[in-house]
Amino acid sequence: VATRQHMPIIKVKIISQTKELYNADCTSITLPTSTGQITILPDHSDLITLLDMGQVFLKLVDNETKEMLINGGTASFANNELTILTEDGVASDELIKEEIDEALKNAAEHKSSDLDPAELVQLEKQLRFEMFKKNFLQG
Repeated sequence: VATRQHMPIIKVKIISQTKELYNADCTSITLPTSTGQITILPDHSDLITLLDMGQVFLKLVDNETKEMLINGGTASFANNELTILTEDGVASDELIKEEIDEALKNAAEHKSSDLDPAELVQLEKQLRFEMFKKNFLQG
């Protein structure tokens, strides 16, 4: 009787400031780091890296591919477990043009009000991420 060889997997969690965005077993993950894209495979050496705003590509164990858009953050990999902490993120197949347009409109209105520097920085980050999502949808 032939036995299937156990294929190594990576347990992936993507967590935003408010919720867990994604949790799955993957065979590879490509990340947008501050120095360019990297791909992590099972048994990769331990790693902590800064992430830029961009696309995360996850190859799932069933060979499906999932794509997430993230607003920067950090990734930590050890013992075939990858944790991504991000300010914000969304699955690319869950983007809704009307919601993005509304968020851009609200951010632009907020920008004209009296904000302290820290609030302004957060608003600028959110604006950039909404524009990134909009540009992604437009191809």
